[in-house]
Amino acid sequence: MFKRILAAIDLSDINKVIVDWAFSLAQAFDASLDMVYVQPELETPILEITDLLAKSMADLRRELAEEEMERIRELAEQRGLKNVQTVILQGTEEDQICQYAQQHGDDLILIGFCGEGGCRDLGTIAYRILVRSQIPVLVLPALPRREIQKILVPIDLSPLSERALGVAIQWADRFGAELHVLHIIELHESLAKHETIERIKSQVIDLMNRWVTSRQAISFTPHVERRFSAVPGILDFIQETQPDLVVMASHGRSGVSKWFIGSVSERVLRATDRPVLVVKA
Repeated sequence: MFKRILAAIDLSDINKVIVDWAFSLAQAFDASLDMVYVQPELETPILEITDLLAKSMADLRRELAEEEMERIRELAEQRGLKNVQTVILQGTEEDQICQYAQQHGDDLILIGFCGEGGCRDLGTIAYRILVRSQIPVLVLPALPRREIQKILVPIDLSPLSERALGVAIQWADRFGAELHVLHIIELHESLAKHETIERIKSQVIDLMNRWVTSRQAISFTPHVERRFSAVPGILDFIQETQPDLVVMASHGRSGVSKWFIGSVSERVLRATDRPVLVVKA
């Protein structure tokens, strides 16, 4: 379970969402918190005036970060949270965040993004942390936090997706949430008869039952859907069921996407407005 959580602090509006999630998860898991802001290093100036302007902006950013950390400490005290550390680092954000998490034994990273064109495009900071991190990463959209009452975990029957299912079971148990387990059968209409599809569905549901019951006595709802492709199938299911949290493995059976790039998880993240917990290999 998660005992030490790192929240990557932002100075944009999404920071309120990150802090709210961090405090709520710390209370739910009885975990300590590392609230970390990384100030970018100054780029090499071309002109002296550029150097002065860059240093002035860096000083302002540092001042704003210190004010935000003070606000976070006050909020933590109001919420009765004791084990909250606020840290300001300098360097490349993904490097500093991942190194800090490894050095201090964090087992979960919280990072926000606003989507394409927003304050944190998934293709930049959050994306690079997802690629580099060796621990689970919870990616948060710029939307108010909802209570976790329904959890969806898509699985492709790979060992890593079984691990993601185990994490989803822990969260469902901790929050008393409904657990929905989804498997997409990627078969074209002409490639399989109805009897074959039903046989595959039955085998998958039997496997889901064995995986879940081998870990914990928890109720869940299995779903086996037939789609031409996994990503549209998962996105359609998310739209239909509106889960409060999606738990996914960082890559699946092929192994080709083991660095997250081009994986089903990445493509779902780019298209959904749900919080997504990415479980790493």
